Amino acid sequence: MNYYCTIALLWLNSLLFAKLDLRNGFIIANSNDTIYGLIDYKSNSANALKCHFKADSNSVDQVFAPKDIKGYRFINSKYYVSKIIDEDQREKHLFLEYLINGIIDVYYYRNDKGDHYFIQDANNQLSELKNEEKELFEDNKRYVKDSREYIGLLKYTFRESPPISKKAEYIDLNHKYLIKISEGYHKEVCADEECIIYEEKLPKRKSTFGIMAGLNGIFISQVRDLPEDLYFLKESEFGLTVFPSIGFYYKQRMPFINERLYFQYEGTYAHLKLNTNHSFIEPVYKMNYLNEVSYTQNMIHNLGYLKYEFPRGKLRPTFQFGGFANCFFNNDYHRDLEVLFSWGDTFLEAETEDNPFLKMNYGVNM
Repeated sequence: MNYYCTIALLWLNSLLFAKLDLRNGFIIANSNDTIYGLIDYKSNSANALKCHFKADSNSVDQVFAPKDIKGYRFINSKYYVSKIIDEDQREKHLFLEYLINGIIDVYYYRNDKGDHYFIQDANNQLSELKNEEKELFEDNKRYVKDSREYIGLLKYTFRESPPISKKAEYIDLNHKYLIKISEGYHKEVCADEECIIYEEKLPKRKSTFGIMAGLNGIFISQVRDLPEDLYFLKESEFGLTVFPSIGFYYKQRMPFINERLYFQYEGTYAHLKLNTNHSFIEPVYKMNYLNEVSYTQNMIHNLGYLKYEFPRGKLRPTFQFGGFANCFFNNDYHRDLEVLFSWGDTFLEAETEDNPFLKMNYGVNM
C-alpha cells in the first residue's frame, strides 16, 4: 500500500520544441557544386537518412535525401557520401560516413540493428564487412558465436601486402582498427600519395562527480482496498511532506553512442517524519475509532538514467529515462488507537510499533 510520488519538473521542451543543432558545413550537389551553409548535426542513424541544410540561420530548412546530393560534410568533422548498399537483398540509398579515403576507402553507418562497415577497393567495388551471430549446437546445448566473415574479405582486399593481410586476422570491427589497418596498407602500396582520414575525433568519455542537495516532496495515499489488518488506515492521508536530502552524483559521457548522451547516477540520503490523525465511525455499533500514526523514516534514494542534452542555446532542454530504487532502514513506526462508544466513553486504548510499510520500492523515472 506504499505509494510514493516525487514532485519533479518534466522536460516537456524536448517533446514540444524541436531544436536544430546547426553547424558549419557544405553539401556537394549532383552537379559537383559545393554549397556552404549550416547543417543539422544529428545521430549517426539520422545522418544516414537525411541532410537538413540551411544557407544561413535565417533561411528555410532544406531536406536532402541521399539521391538528391552526392554528399555533405561538417567543417573539420564528419563527412557523408551518398551510396547504394545491399540490405536484406534489396538496394538501399544512404549517406555513409566516410572514415578514410585511400587505396581502400572505409565507410560506416548505424541503424537499429547496430553498426555497419563497408570497404571500397581500387575497382570501386563496395562490400560490407559482416560479423553476424551464428547459432551452434553441441552436446544438445545452444551457443552463439560471431561469424567474423569480415576477416576473409579484409585479407583478400589487402592481399598486395602480406604483412597487412596477416594483421587483418586479429582486428576487431570498429573505427579505430579499420582506419589504422587501411592507413597502413595505403602507406605500403601507395607511398607517393597521402590518404585522408575523415573520422571525427569523438569527445573524451568525460565523467564528472559532485555533491548534491535538494528539497523533496512525498505523500502516501490509499489507492486501493486495504488488507483487513490495516483497516485503521482506511481513508487516511499522510499529506505532503517536504524534506531535505544530501548525496552525490556521477555523470558519464557516452560519445560512442551519441556525443550528447550521458549516463547519470544519483545517490541521496534523507530523514523524514510522516504523521496522520484520522477517525472513522464503525457502522454497526457506531463506535468511533481515533487513530494517530507517526512514522520516522531513513531513506537511501538510488536513481540511474540515460540523459540526452539538446543543443546549446538560451534554453537547453534535456530528456531522461531510467529507474529508481528507494531503500528504507532504521524506521520508527508508532500507532495510538482509541475506540469510543457512541456516547463518548472509552472502550479501548492500544498502541503498536509493528511497521506495515515496505522496506524498499522501485519504479521508472522519466
